[in-house]
Amino acid sequence: MSETLRRAFADPRRTALVLAILVALALAVAHAIEAMGFPPCPLCLYQRYPYYAALPVLAAGALVGWPRAALAVAAMLFLVDFAVAAFHVGVEQGIFALPESCAAQGRAATLEELRAQVMGTVPRCDRPEFFLLGLTLATWNALFALALSLAALLGLLLGRRPV
Repeated sequence: MSETLRRAFADPRRTALVLAILVALALAVAHAIEAMGFPPCPLCLYQRYPYYAALPVLAAGALVGWPRAALAVAAMLFLVDFAVAAFHVGVEQGIFALPESCAAQGRAATLEELRAQVMGTVPRCDRPEFFLLGLTLATWNALFALALSLAALLGLLLGRRPV
């Protein structure tokens, strides 16, 4: 293993703080894309939940202490996010069946759901509307979540233990 890599992940607190910043930026980008007029589908929203959970865990781990525990929890959350994003990519590609919550069809349980269906405001998970460099946002998120998970694991494994 290269010395540069070992030095980059030597401080678990710094790794947790950098990951917290990256997660905050990812959430900001997701909300900015939504503000540009691209509403998220249900699977897109599910992909945000692990980030919402990881952000305070990483921030607390970096600022208050216990960065190694925060990195371990964050690595698991990022792997969950990777799994949801990979499933979403499979739905987009027609590999997996479209989940009922994504179809925006069928019976509405609430008046708000009926209004969303009638107005067509619930985007379908199998029809991506936003592409970046030829890839869907679900694909980018899968790659990003995997990279975050690997970074958290490297910070956990290569980080110095407190003395």
